[in-house]
Amino acid sequence: MSIPERLHHVLRAACEDALFAVAGSSVKALSVVREERAAAHEAIARGESAVVMADFEPWLAALTAAVGGDFAPWFVPMHEAIENGLTL
Repeated sequence: MSIPERLHHVLRAACEDALFAVAGSSVKALSVVREERAAAHEAIARGESAVVMADFEPWLAALTAAVGGDFAPWFVPMHEAIENGLTL
C-alpha cells in the first residue's frame, strides 16, 4: 500500500473517530478519543489493519471501551449503566 493510500486510511479513521466524539457531545471527548485511538491510527499508518467504522459493531465497541472510563456517548447502549460506573 502506498503512502498516499495509507494517509487516506488514517485520515478516514481519524474523521470517523472524531464523529464518534462529537456525537458523544462531551467537551473532552475529542482529546480522550485522540489519546485512546492513537495506537490504532499508528497501525493504520503502517499499513496494518485496525477496527474502523466500516466494521460498525466492533468499531463502536472499541471506541466505547476506549472512552468508557471518561464518558459514555448518549447513543451507546447501556449509557446510563456506563455513566454509573459499569466498565467493559
